[in-house]
Amino acid sequence: MRGFVHVLIVAATALVGGASAVWAADTTCTSTLTGTIDGNVVVPDGASCTLSDATVAGNVHVRQNASLTVDATQQPATIDGNLHADHCAFALLEGGVTVTGNVRIGQCAQQSGFVGPGIKIGGDFECTNNPGACEADLGDVHGNLQIDGNSGASADISLVSVGGNLRCQGNRPMPTHAFGPTLSAETCWVSVPQASASPHLRRRRPASPRP
Repeated sequence: MRGFVHVLIVAATALVGGASAVWAADTTCTSTLTGTIDGNVVVPDGASCTLSDATVAGNVHVRQNASLTVDATQQPATIDGNLHADHCAFALLEGGVTVTGNVRIGQCAQQSGFVGPGIKIGGDFECTNNPGACEADLGDVHGNLQIDGNSGASADISLVSVGGNLRCQGNRPMPTHAFGPTLSAETCWVSVPQASASPHLRRRRPASPRP
């Protein structure tokens, strides 16, 4: 009997533990979302989504031919996770947007990236192999910033603080800096032609250790 009761207690504990590990279902966005959204947000194929005055307690996924605008020009917005856009129409962060994880935008057709002021990205920012232009303007990227292999229109990298490495290679045409230099100390690596790499595309040098 004691053994049977012990089994029941273990089983009940497992059920309670399992229930606490259940995550909120994904939220599909096809118009405008505001407020707090538990779990991930998914913008399905071909849909258009705007996050305004919103806090997402998870990741944001932008599917094929879909578009995402995170509008924080009036009120701040937060993505407490990663943002991933692949083969999208565009994905654009505007104003005081905070992303605690990484932002990865690839193979998207129209202008994508971020325009602050007030942009804060806790991880890496990658904008690669896009037919549309990439923007990285007026923000703070704590990790690496990578803008590679984009074509069709000039990428713009202006007034950005980069905590890790800054890399921009294989872009046609070359990146520009519409709002002035980035807040950093070393030249951005531009593969072709090296001689014309702009001194305004830079990254922050890590602080020297104190004696």
